[in-house]
Amino acid sequence: MSEEHSENMENEWMAGREQVQCLETESEYRQDSEMTIRDSEIELEEASEHRDSIDEMKQNLVTILRLLLICS
Repeated sequence: MSEEHSENMENEWMAGREQVQCLETESEYRQDSEMTIRDSEIELEEASEHRDSIDEMKQNLVTILRLLLICS
């Protein structure tokens, strides 16, 4: 095998290794993004539940105030 051929093979191997590293990094970013999306969806669901709870409390407060007005 000639030195030039050996050097070409080494360069191809290095280029292939760089591509693999890029793909691994891209995969890690994708996984991080998917986890962030899932976390955001969970937080959104929790916020929605809190909002529903606050709306229910407001309605209860309005009912109490109406009863107080009626009784006074």
